[in-house]
Amino acid sequence: MYKIKDISGSVKDVDTKGRIVTGYFARYGNVDSDKDMFREGVFKKSITESGPSGMNRIAHLLQHDPNRPINKPMVLEERKDGLYFETKFPNTDTANDTLKLYQEGFYNEHSVGFNIGRSTKHPEMDDVQLITQAKLWEGSTVVWGANEQTPFLGFKAKNKKDAIKEKMSTIDTLLSKASFTDETFYKLQILNEQLKSLLEAPKSTPPKEGTLQPQNVVDLFDNYKLKAHLL
Repeated sequence: MYKIKDISGSVKDVDTKGRIVTGYFARYGNVDSDKDMFREGVFKKSITESGPSGMNRIAHLLQHDPNRPINKPMVLEERKDGLYFETKFPNTDTANDTLKLYQEGFYNEHSVGFNIGRSTKHPEMDDVQLITQAKLWEGSTVVWGANEQTPFLGFKAKNKKDAIKEKMSTIDTLLSKASFTDETFYKLQILNEQLKSLLEAPKSTPPKEGTLQPQNVVDLFDNYKLKAHLL
């Protein structure tokens, strides 16, 4: 079963001159908000077979969307802290806008799409699933993830209202620059409206944790684009 799991890692470096972004698609050894843990070595077999030195079939996507590829990582390897990557951003609309958003600090988290090969109950934590082997299909740049060791904690943050306001403030700054393609500009507007609606939600019916996931955002963007074309 294919899974999109928002276990994110921080950006390590953004080389705008060389158009290379480096960072971690996943972290090892810590429990995420879904009570799962990746063990070091979990992607070793997959990288050997399908990584840059193998068949080179592992992609770097935007928001887990196969219709919005960025490139294939030129470096993909397991390190002590997690799944490390280096991706060169080509001269495409998707890659250009995504690189700009990295520069502005809007994108600072990542995620993986995979199949679980083997897993077991953690020997010391009964409620935690330890994933020991997985087939990696893609790593994605995402708005936010569920791992607690990321720069932005999203809906797992201690103060969710402040976390949402911080992200909205970043979006407002980006929209004022108007240096993106129309598609990216509309996506930022829609995301801002969605976040605003969460802040205005009645106290009696607060949004459930995890309801706003990267794929939900993608779906909302796609719906917006469809409506825009119909106008």
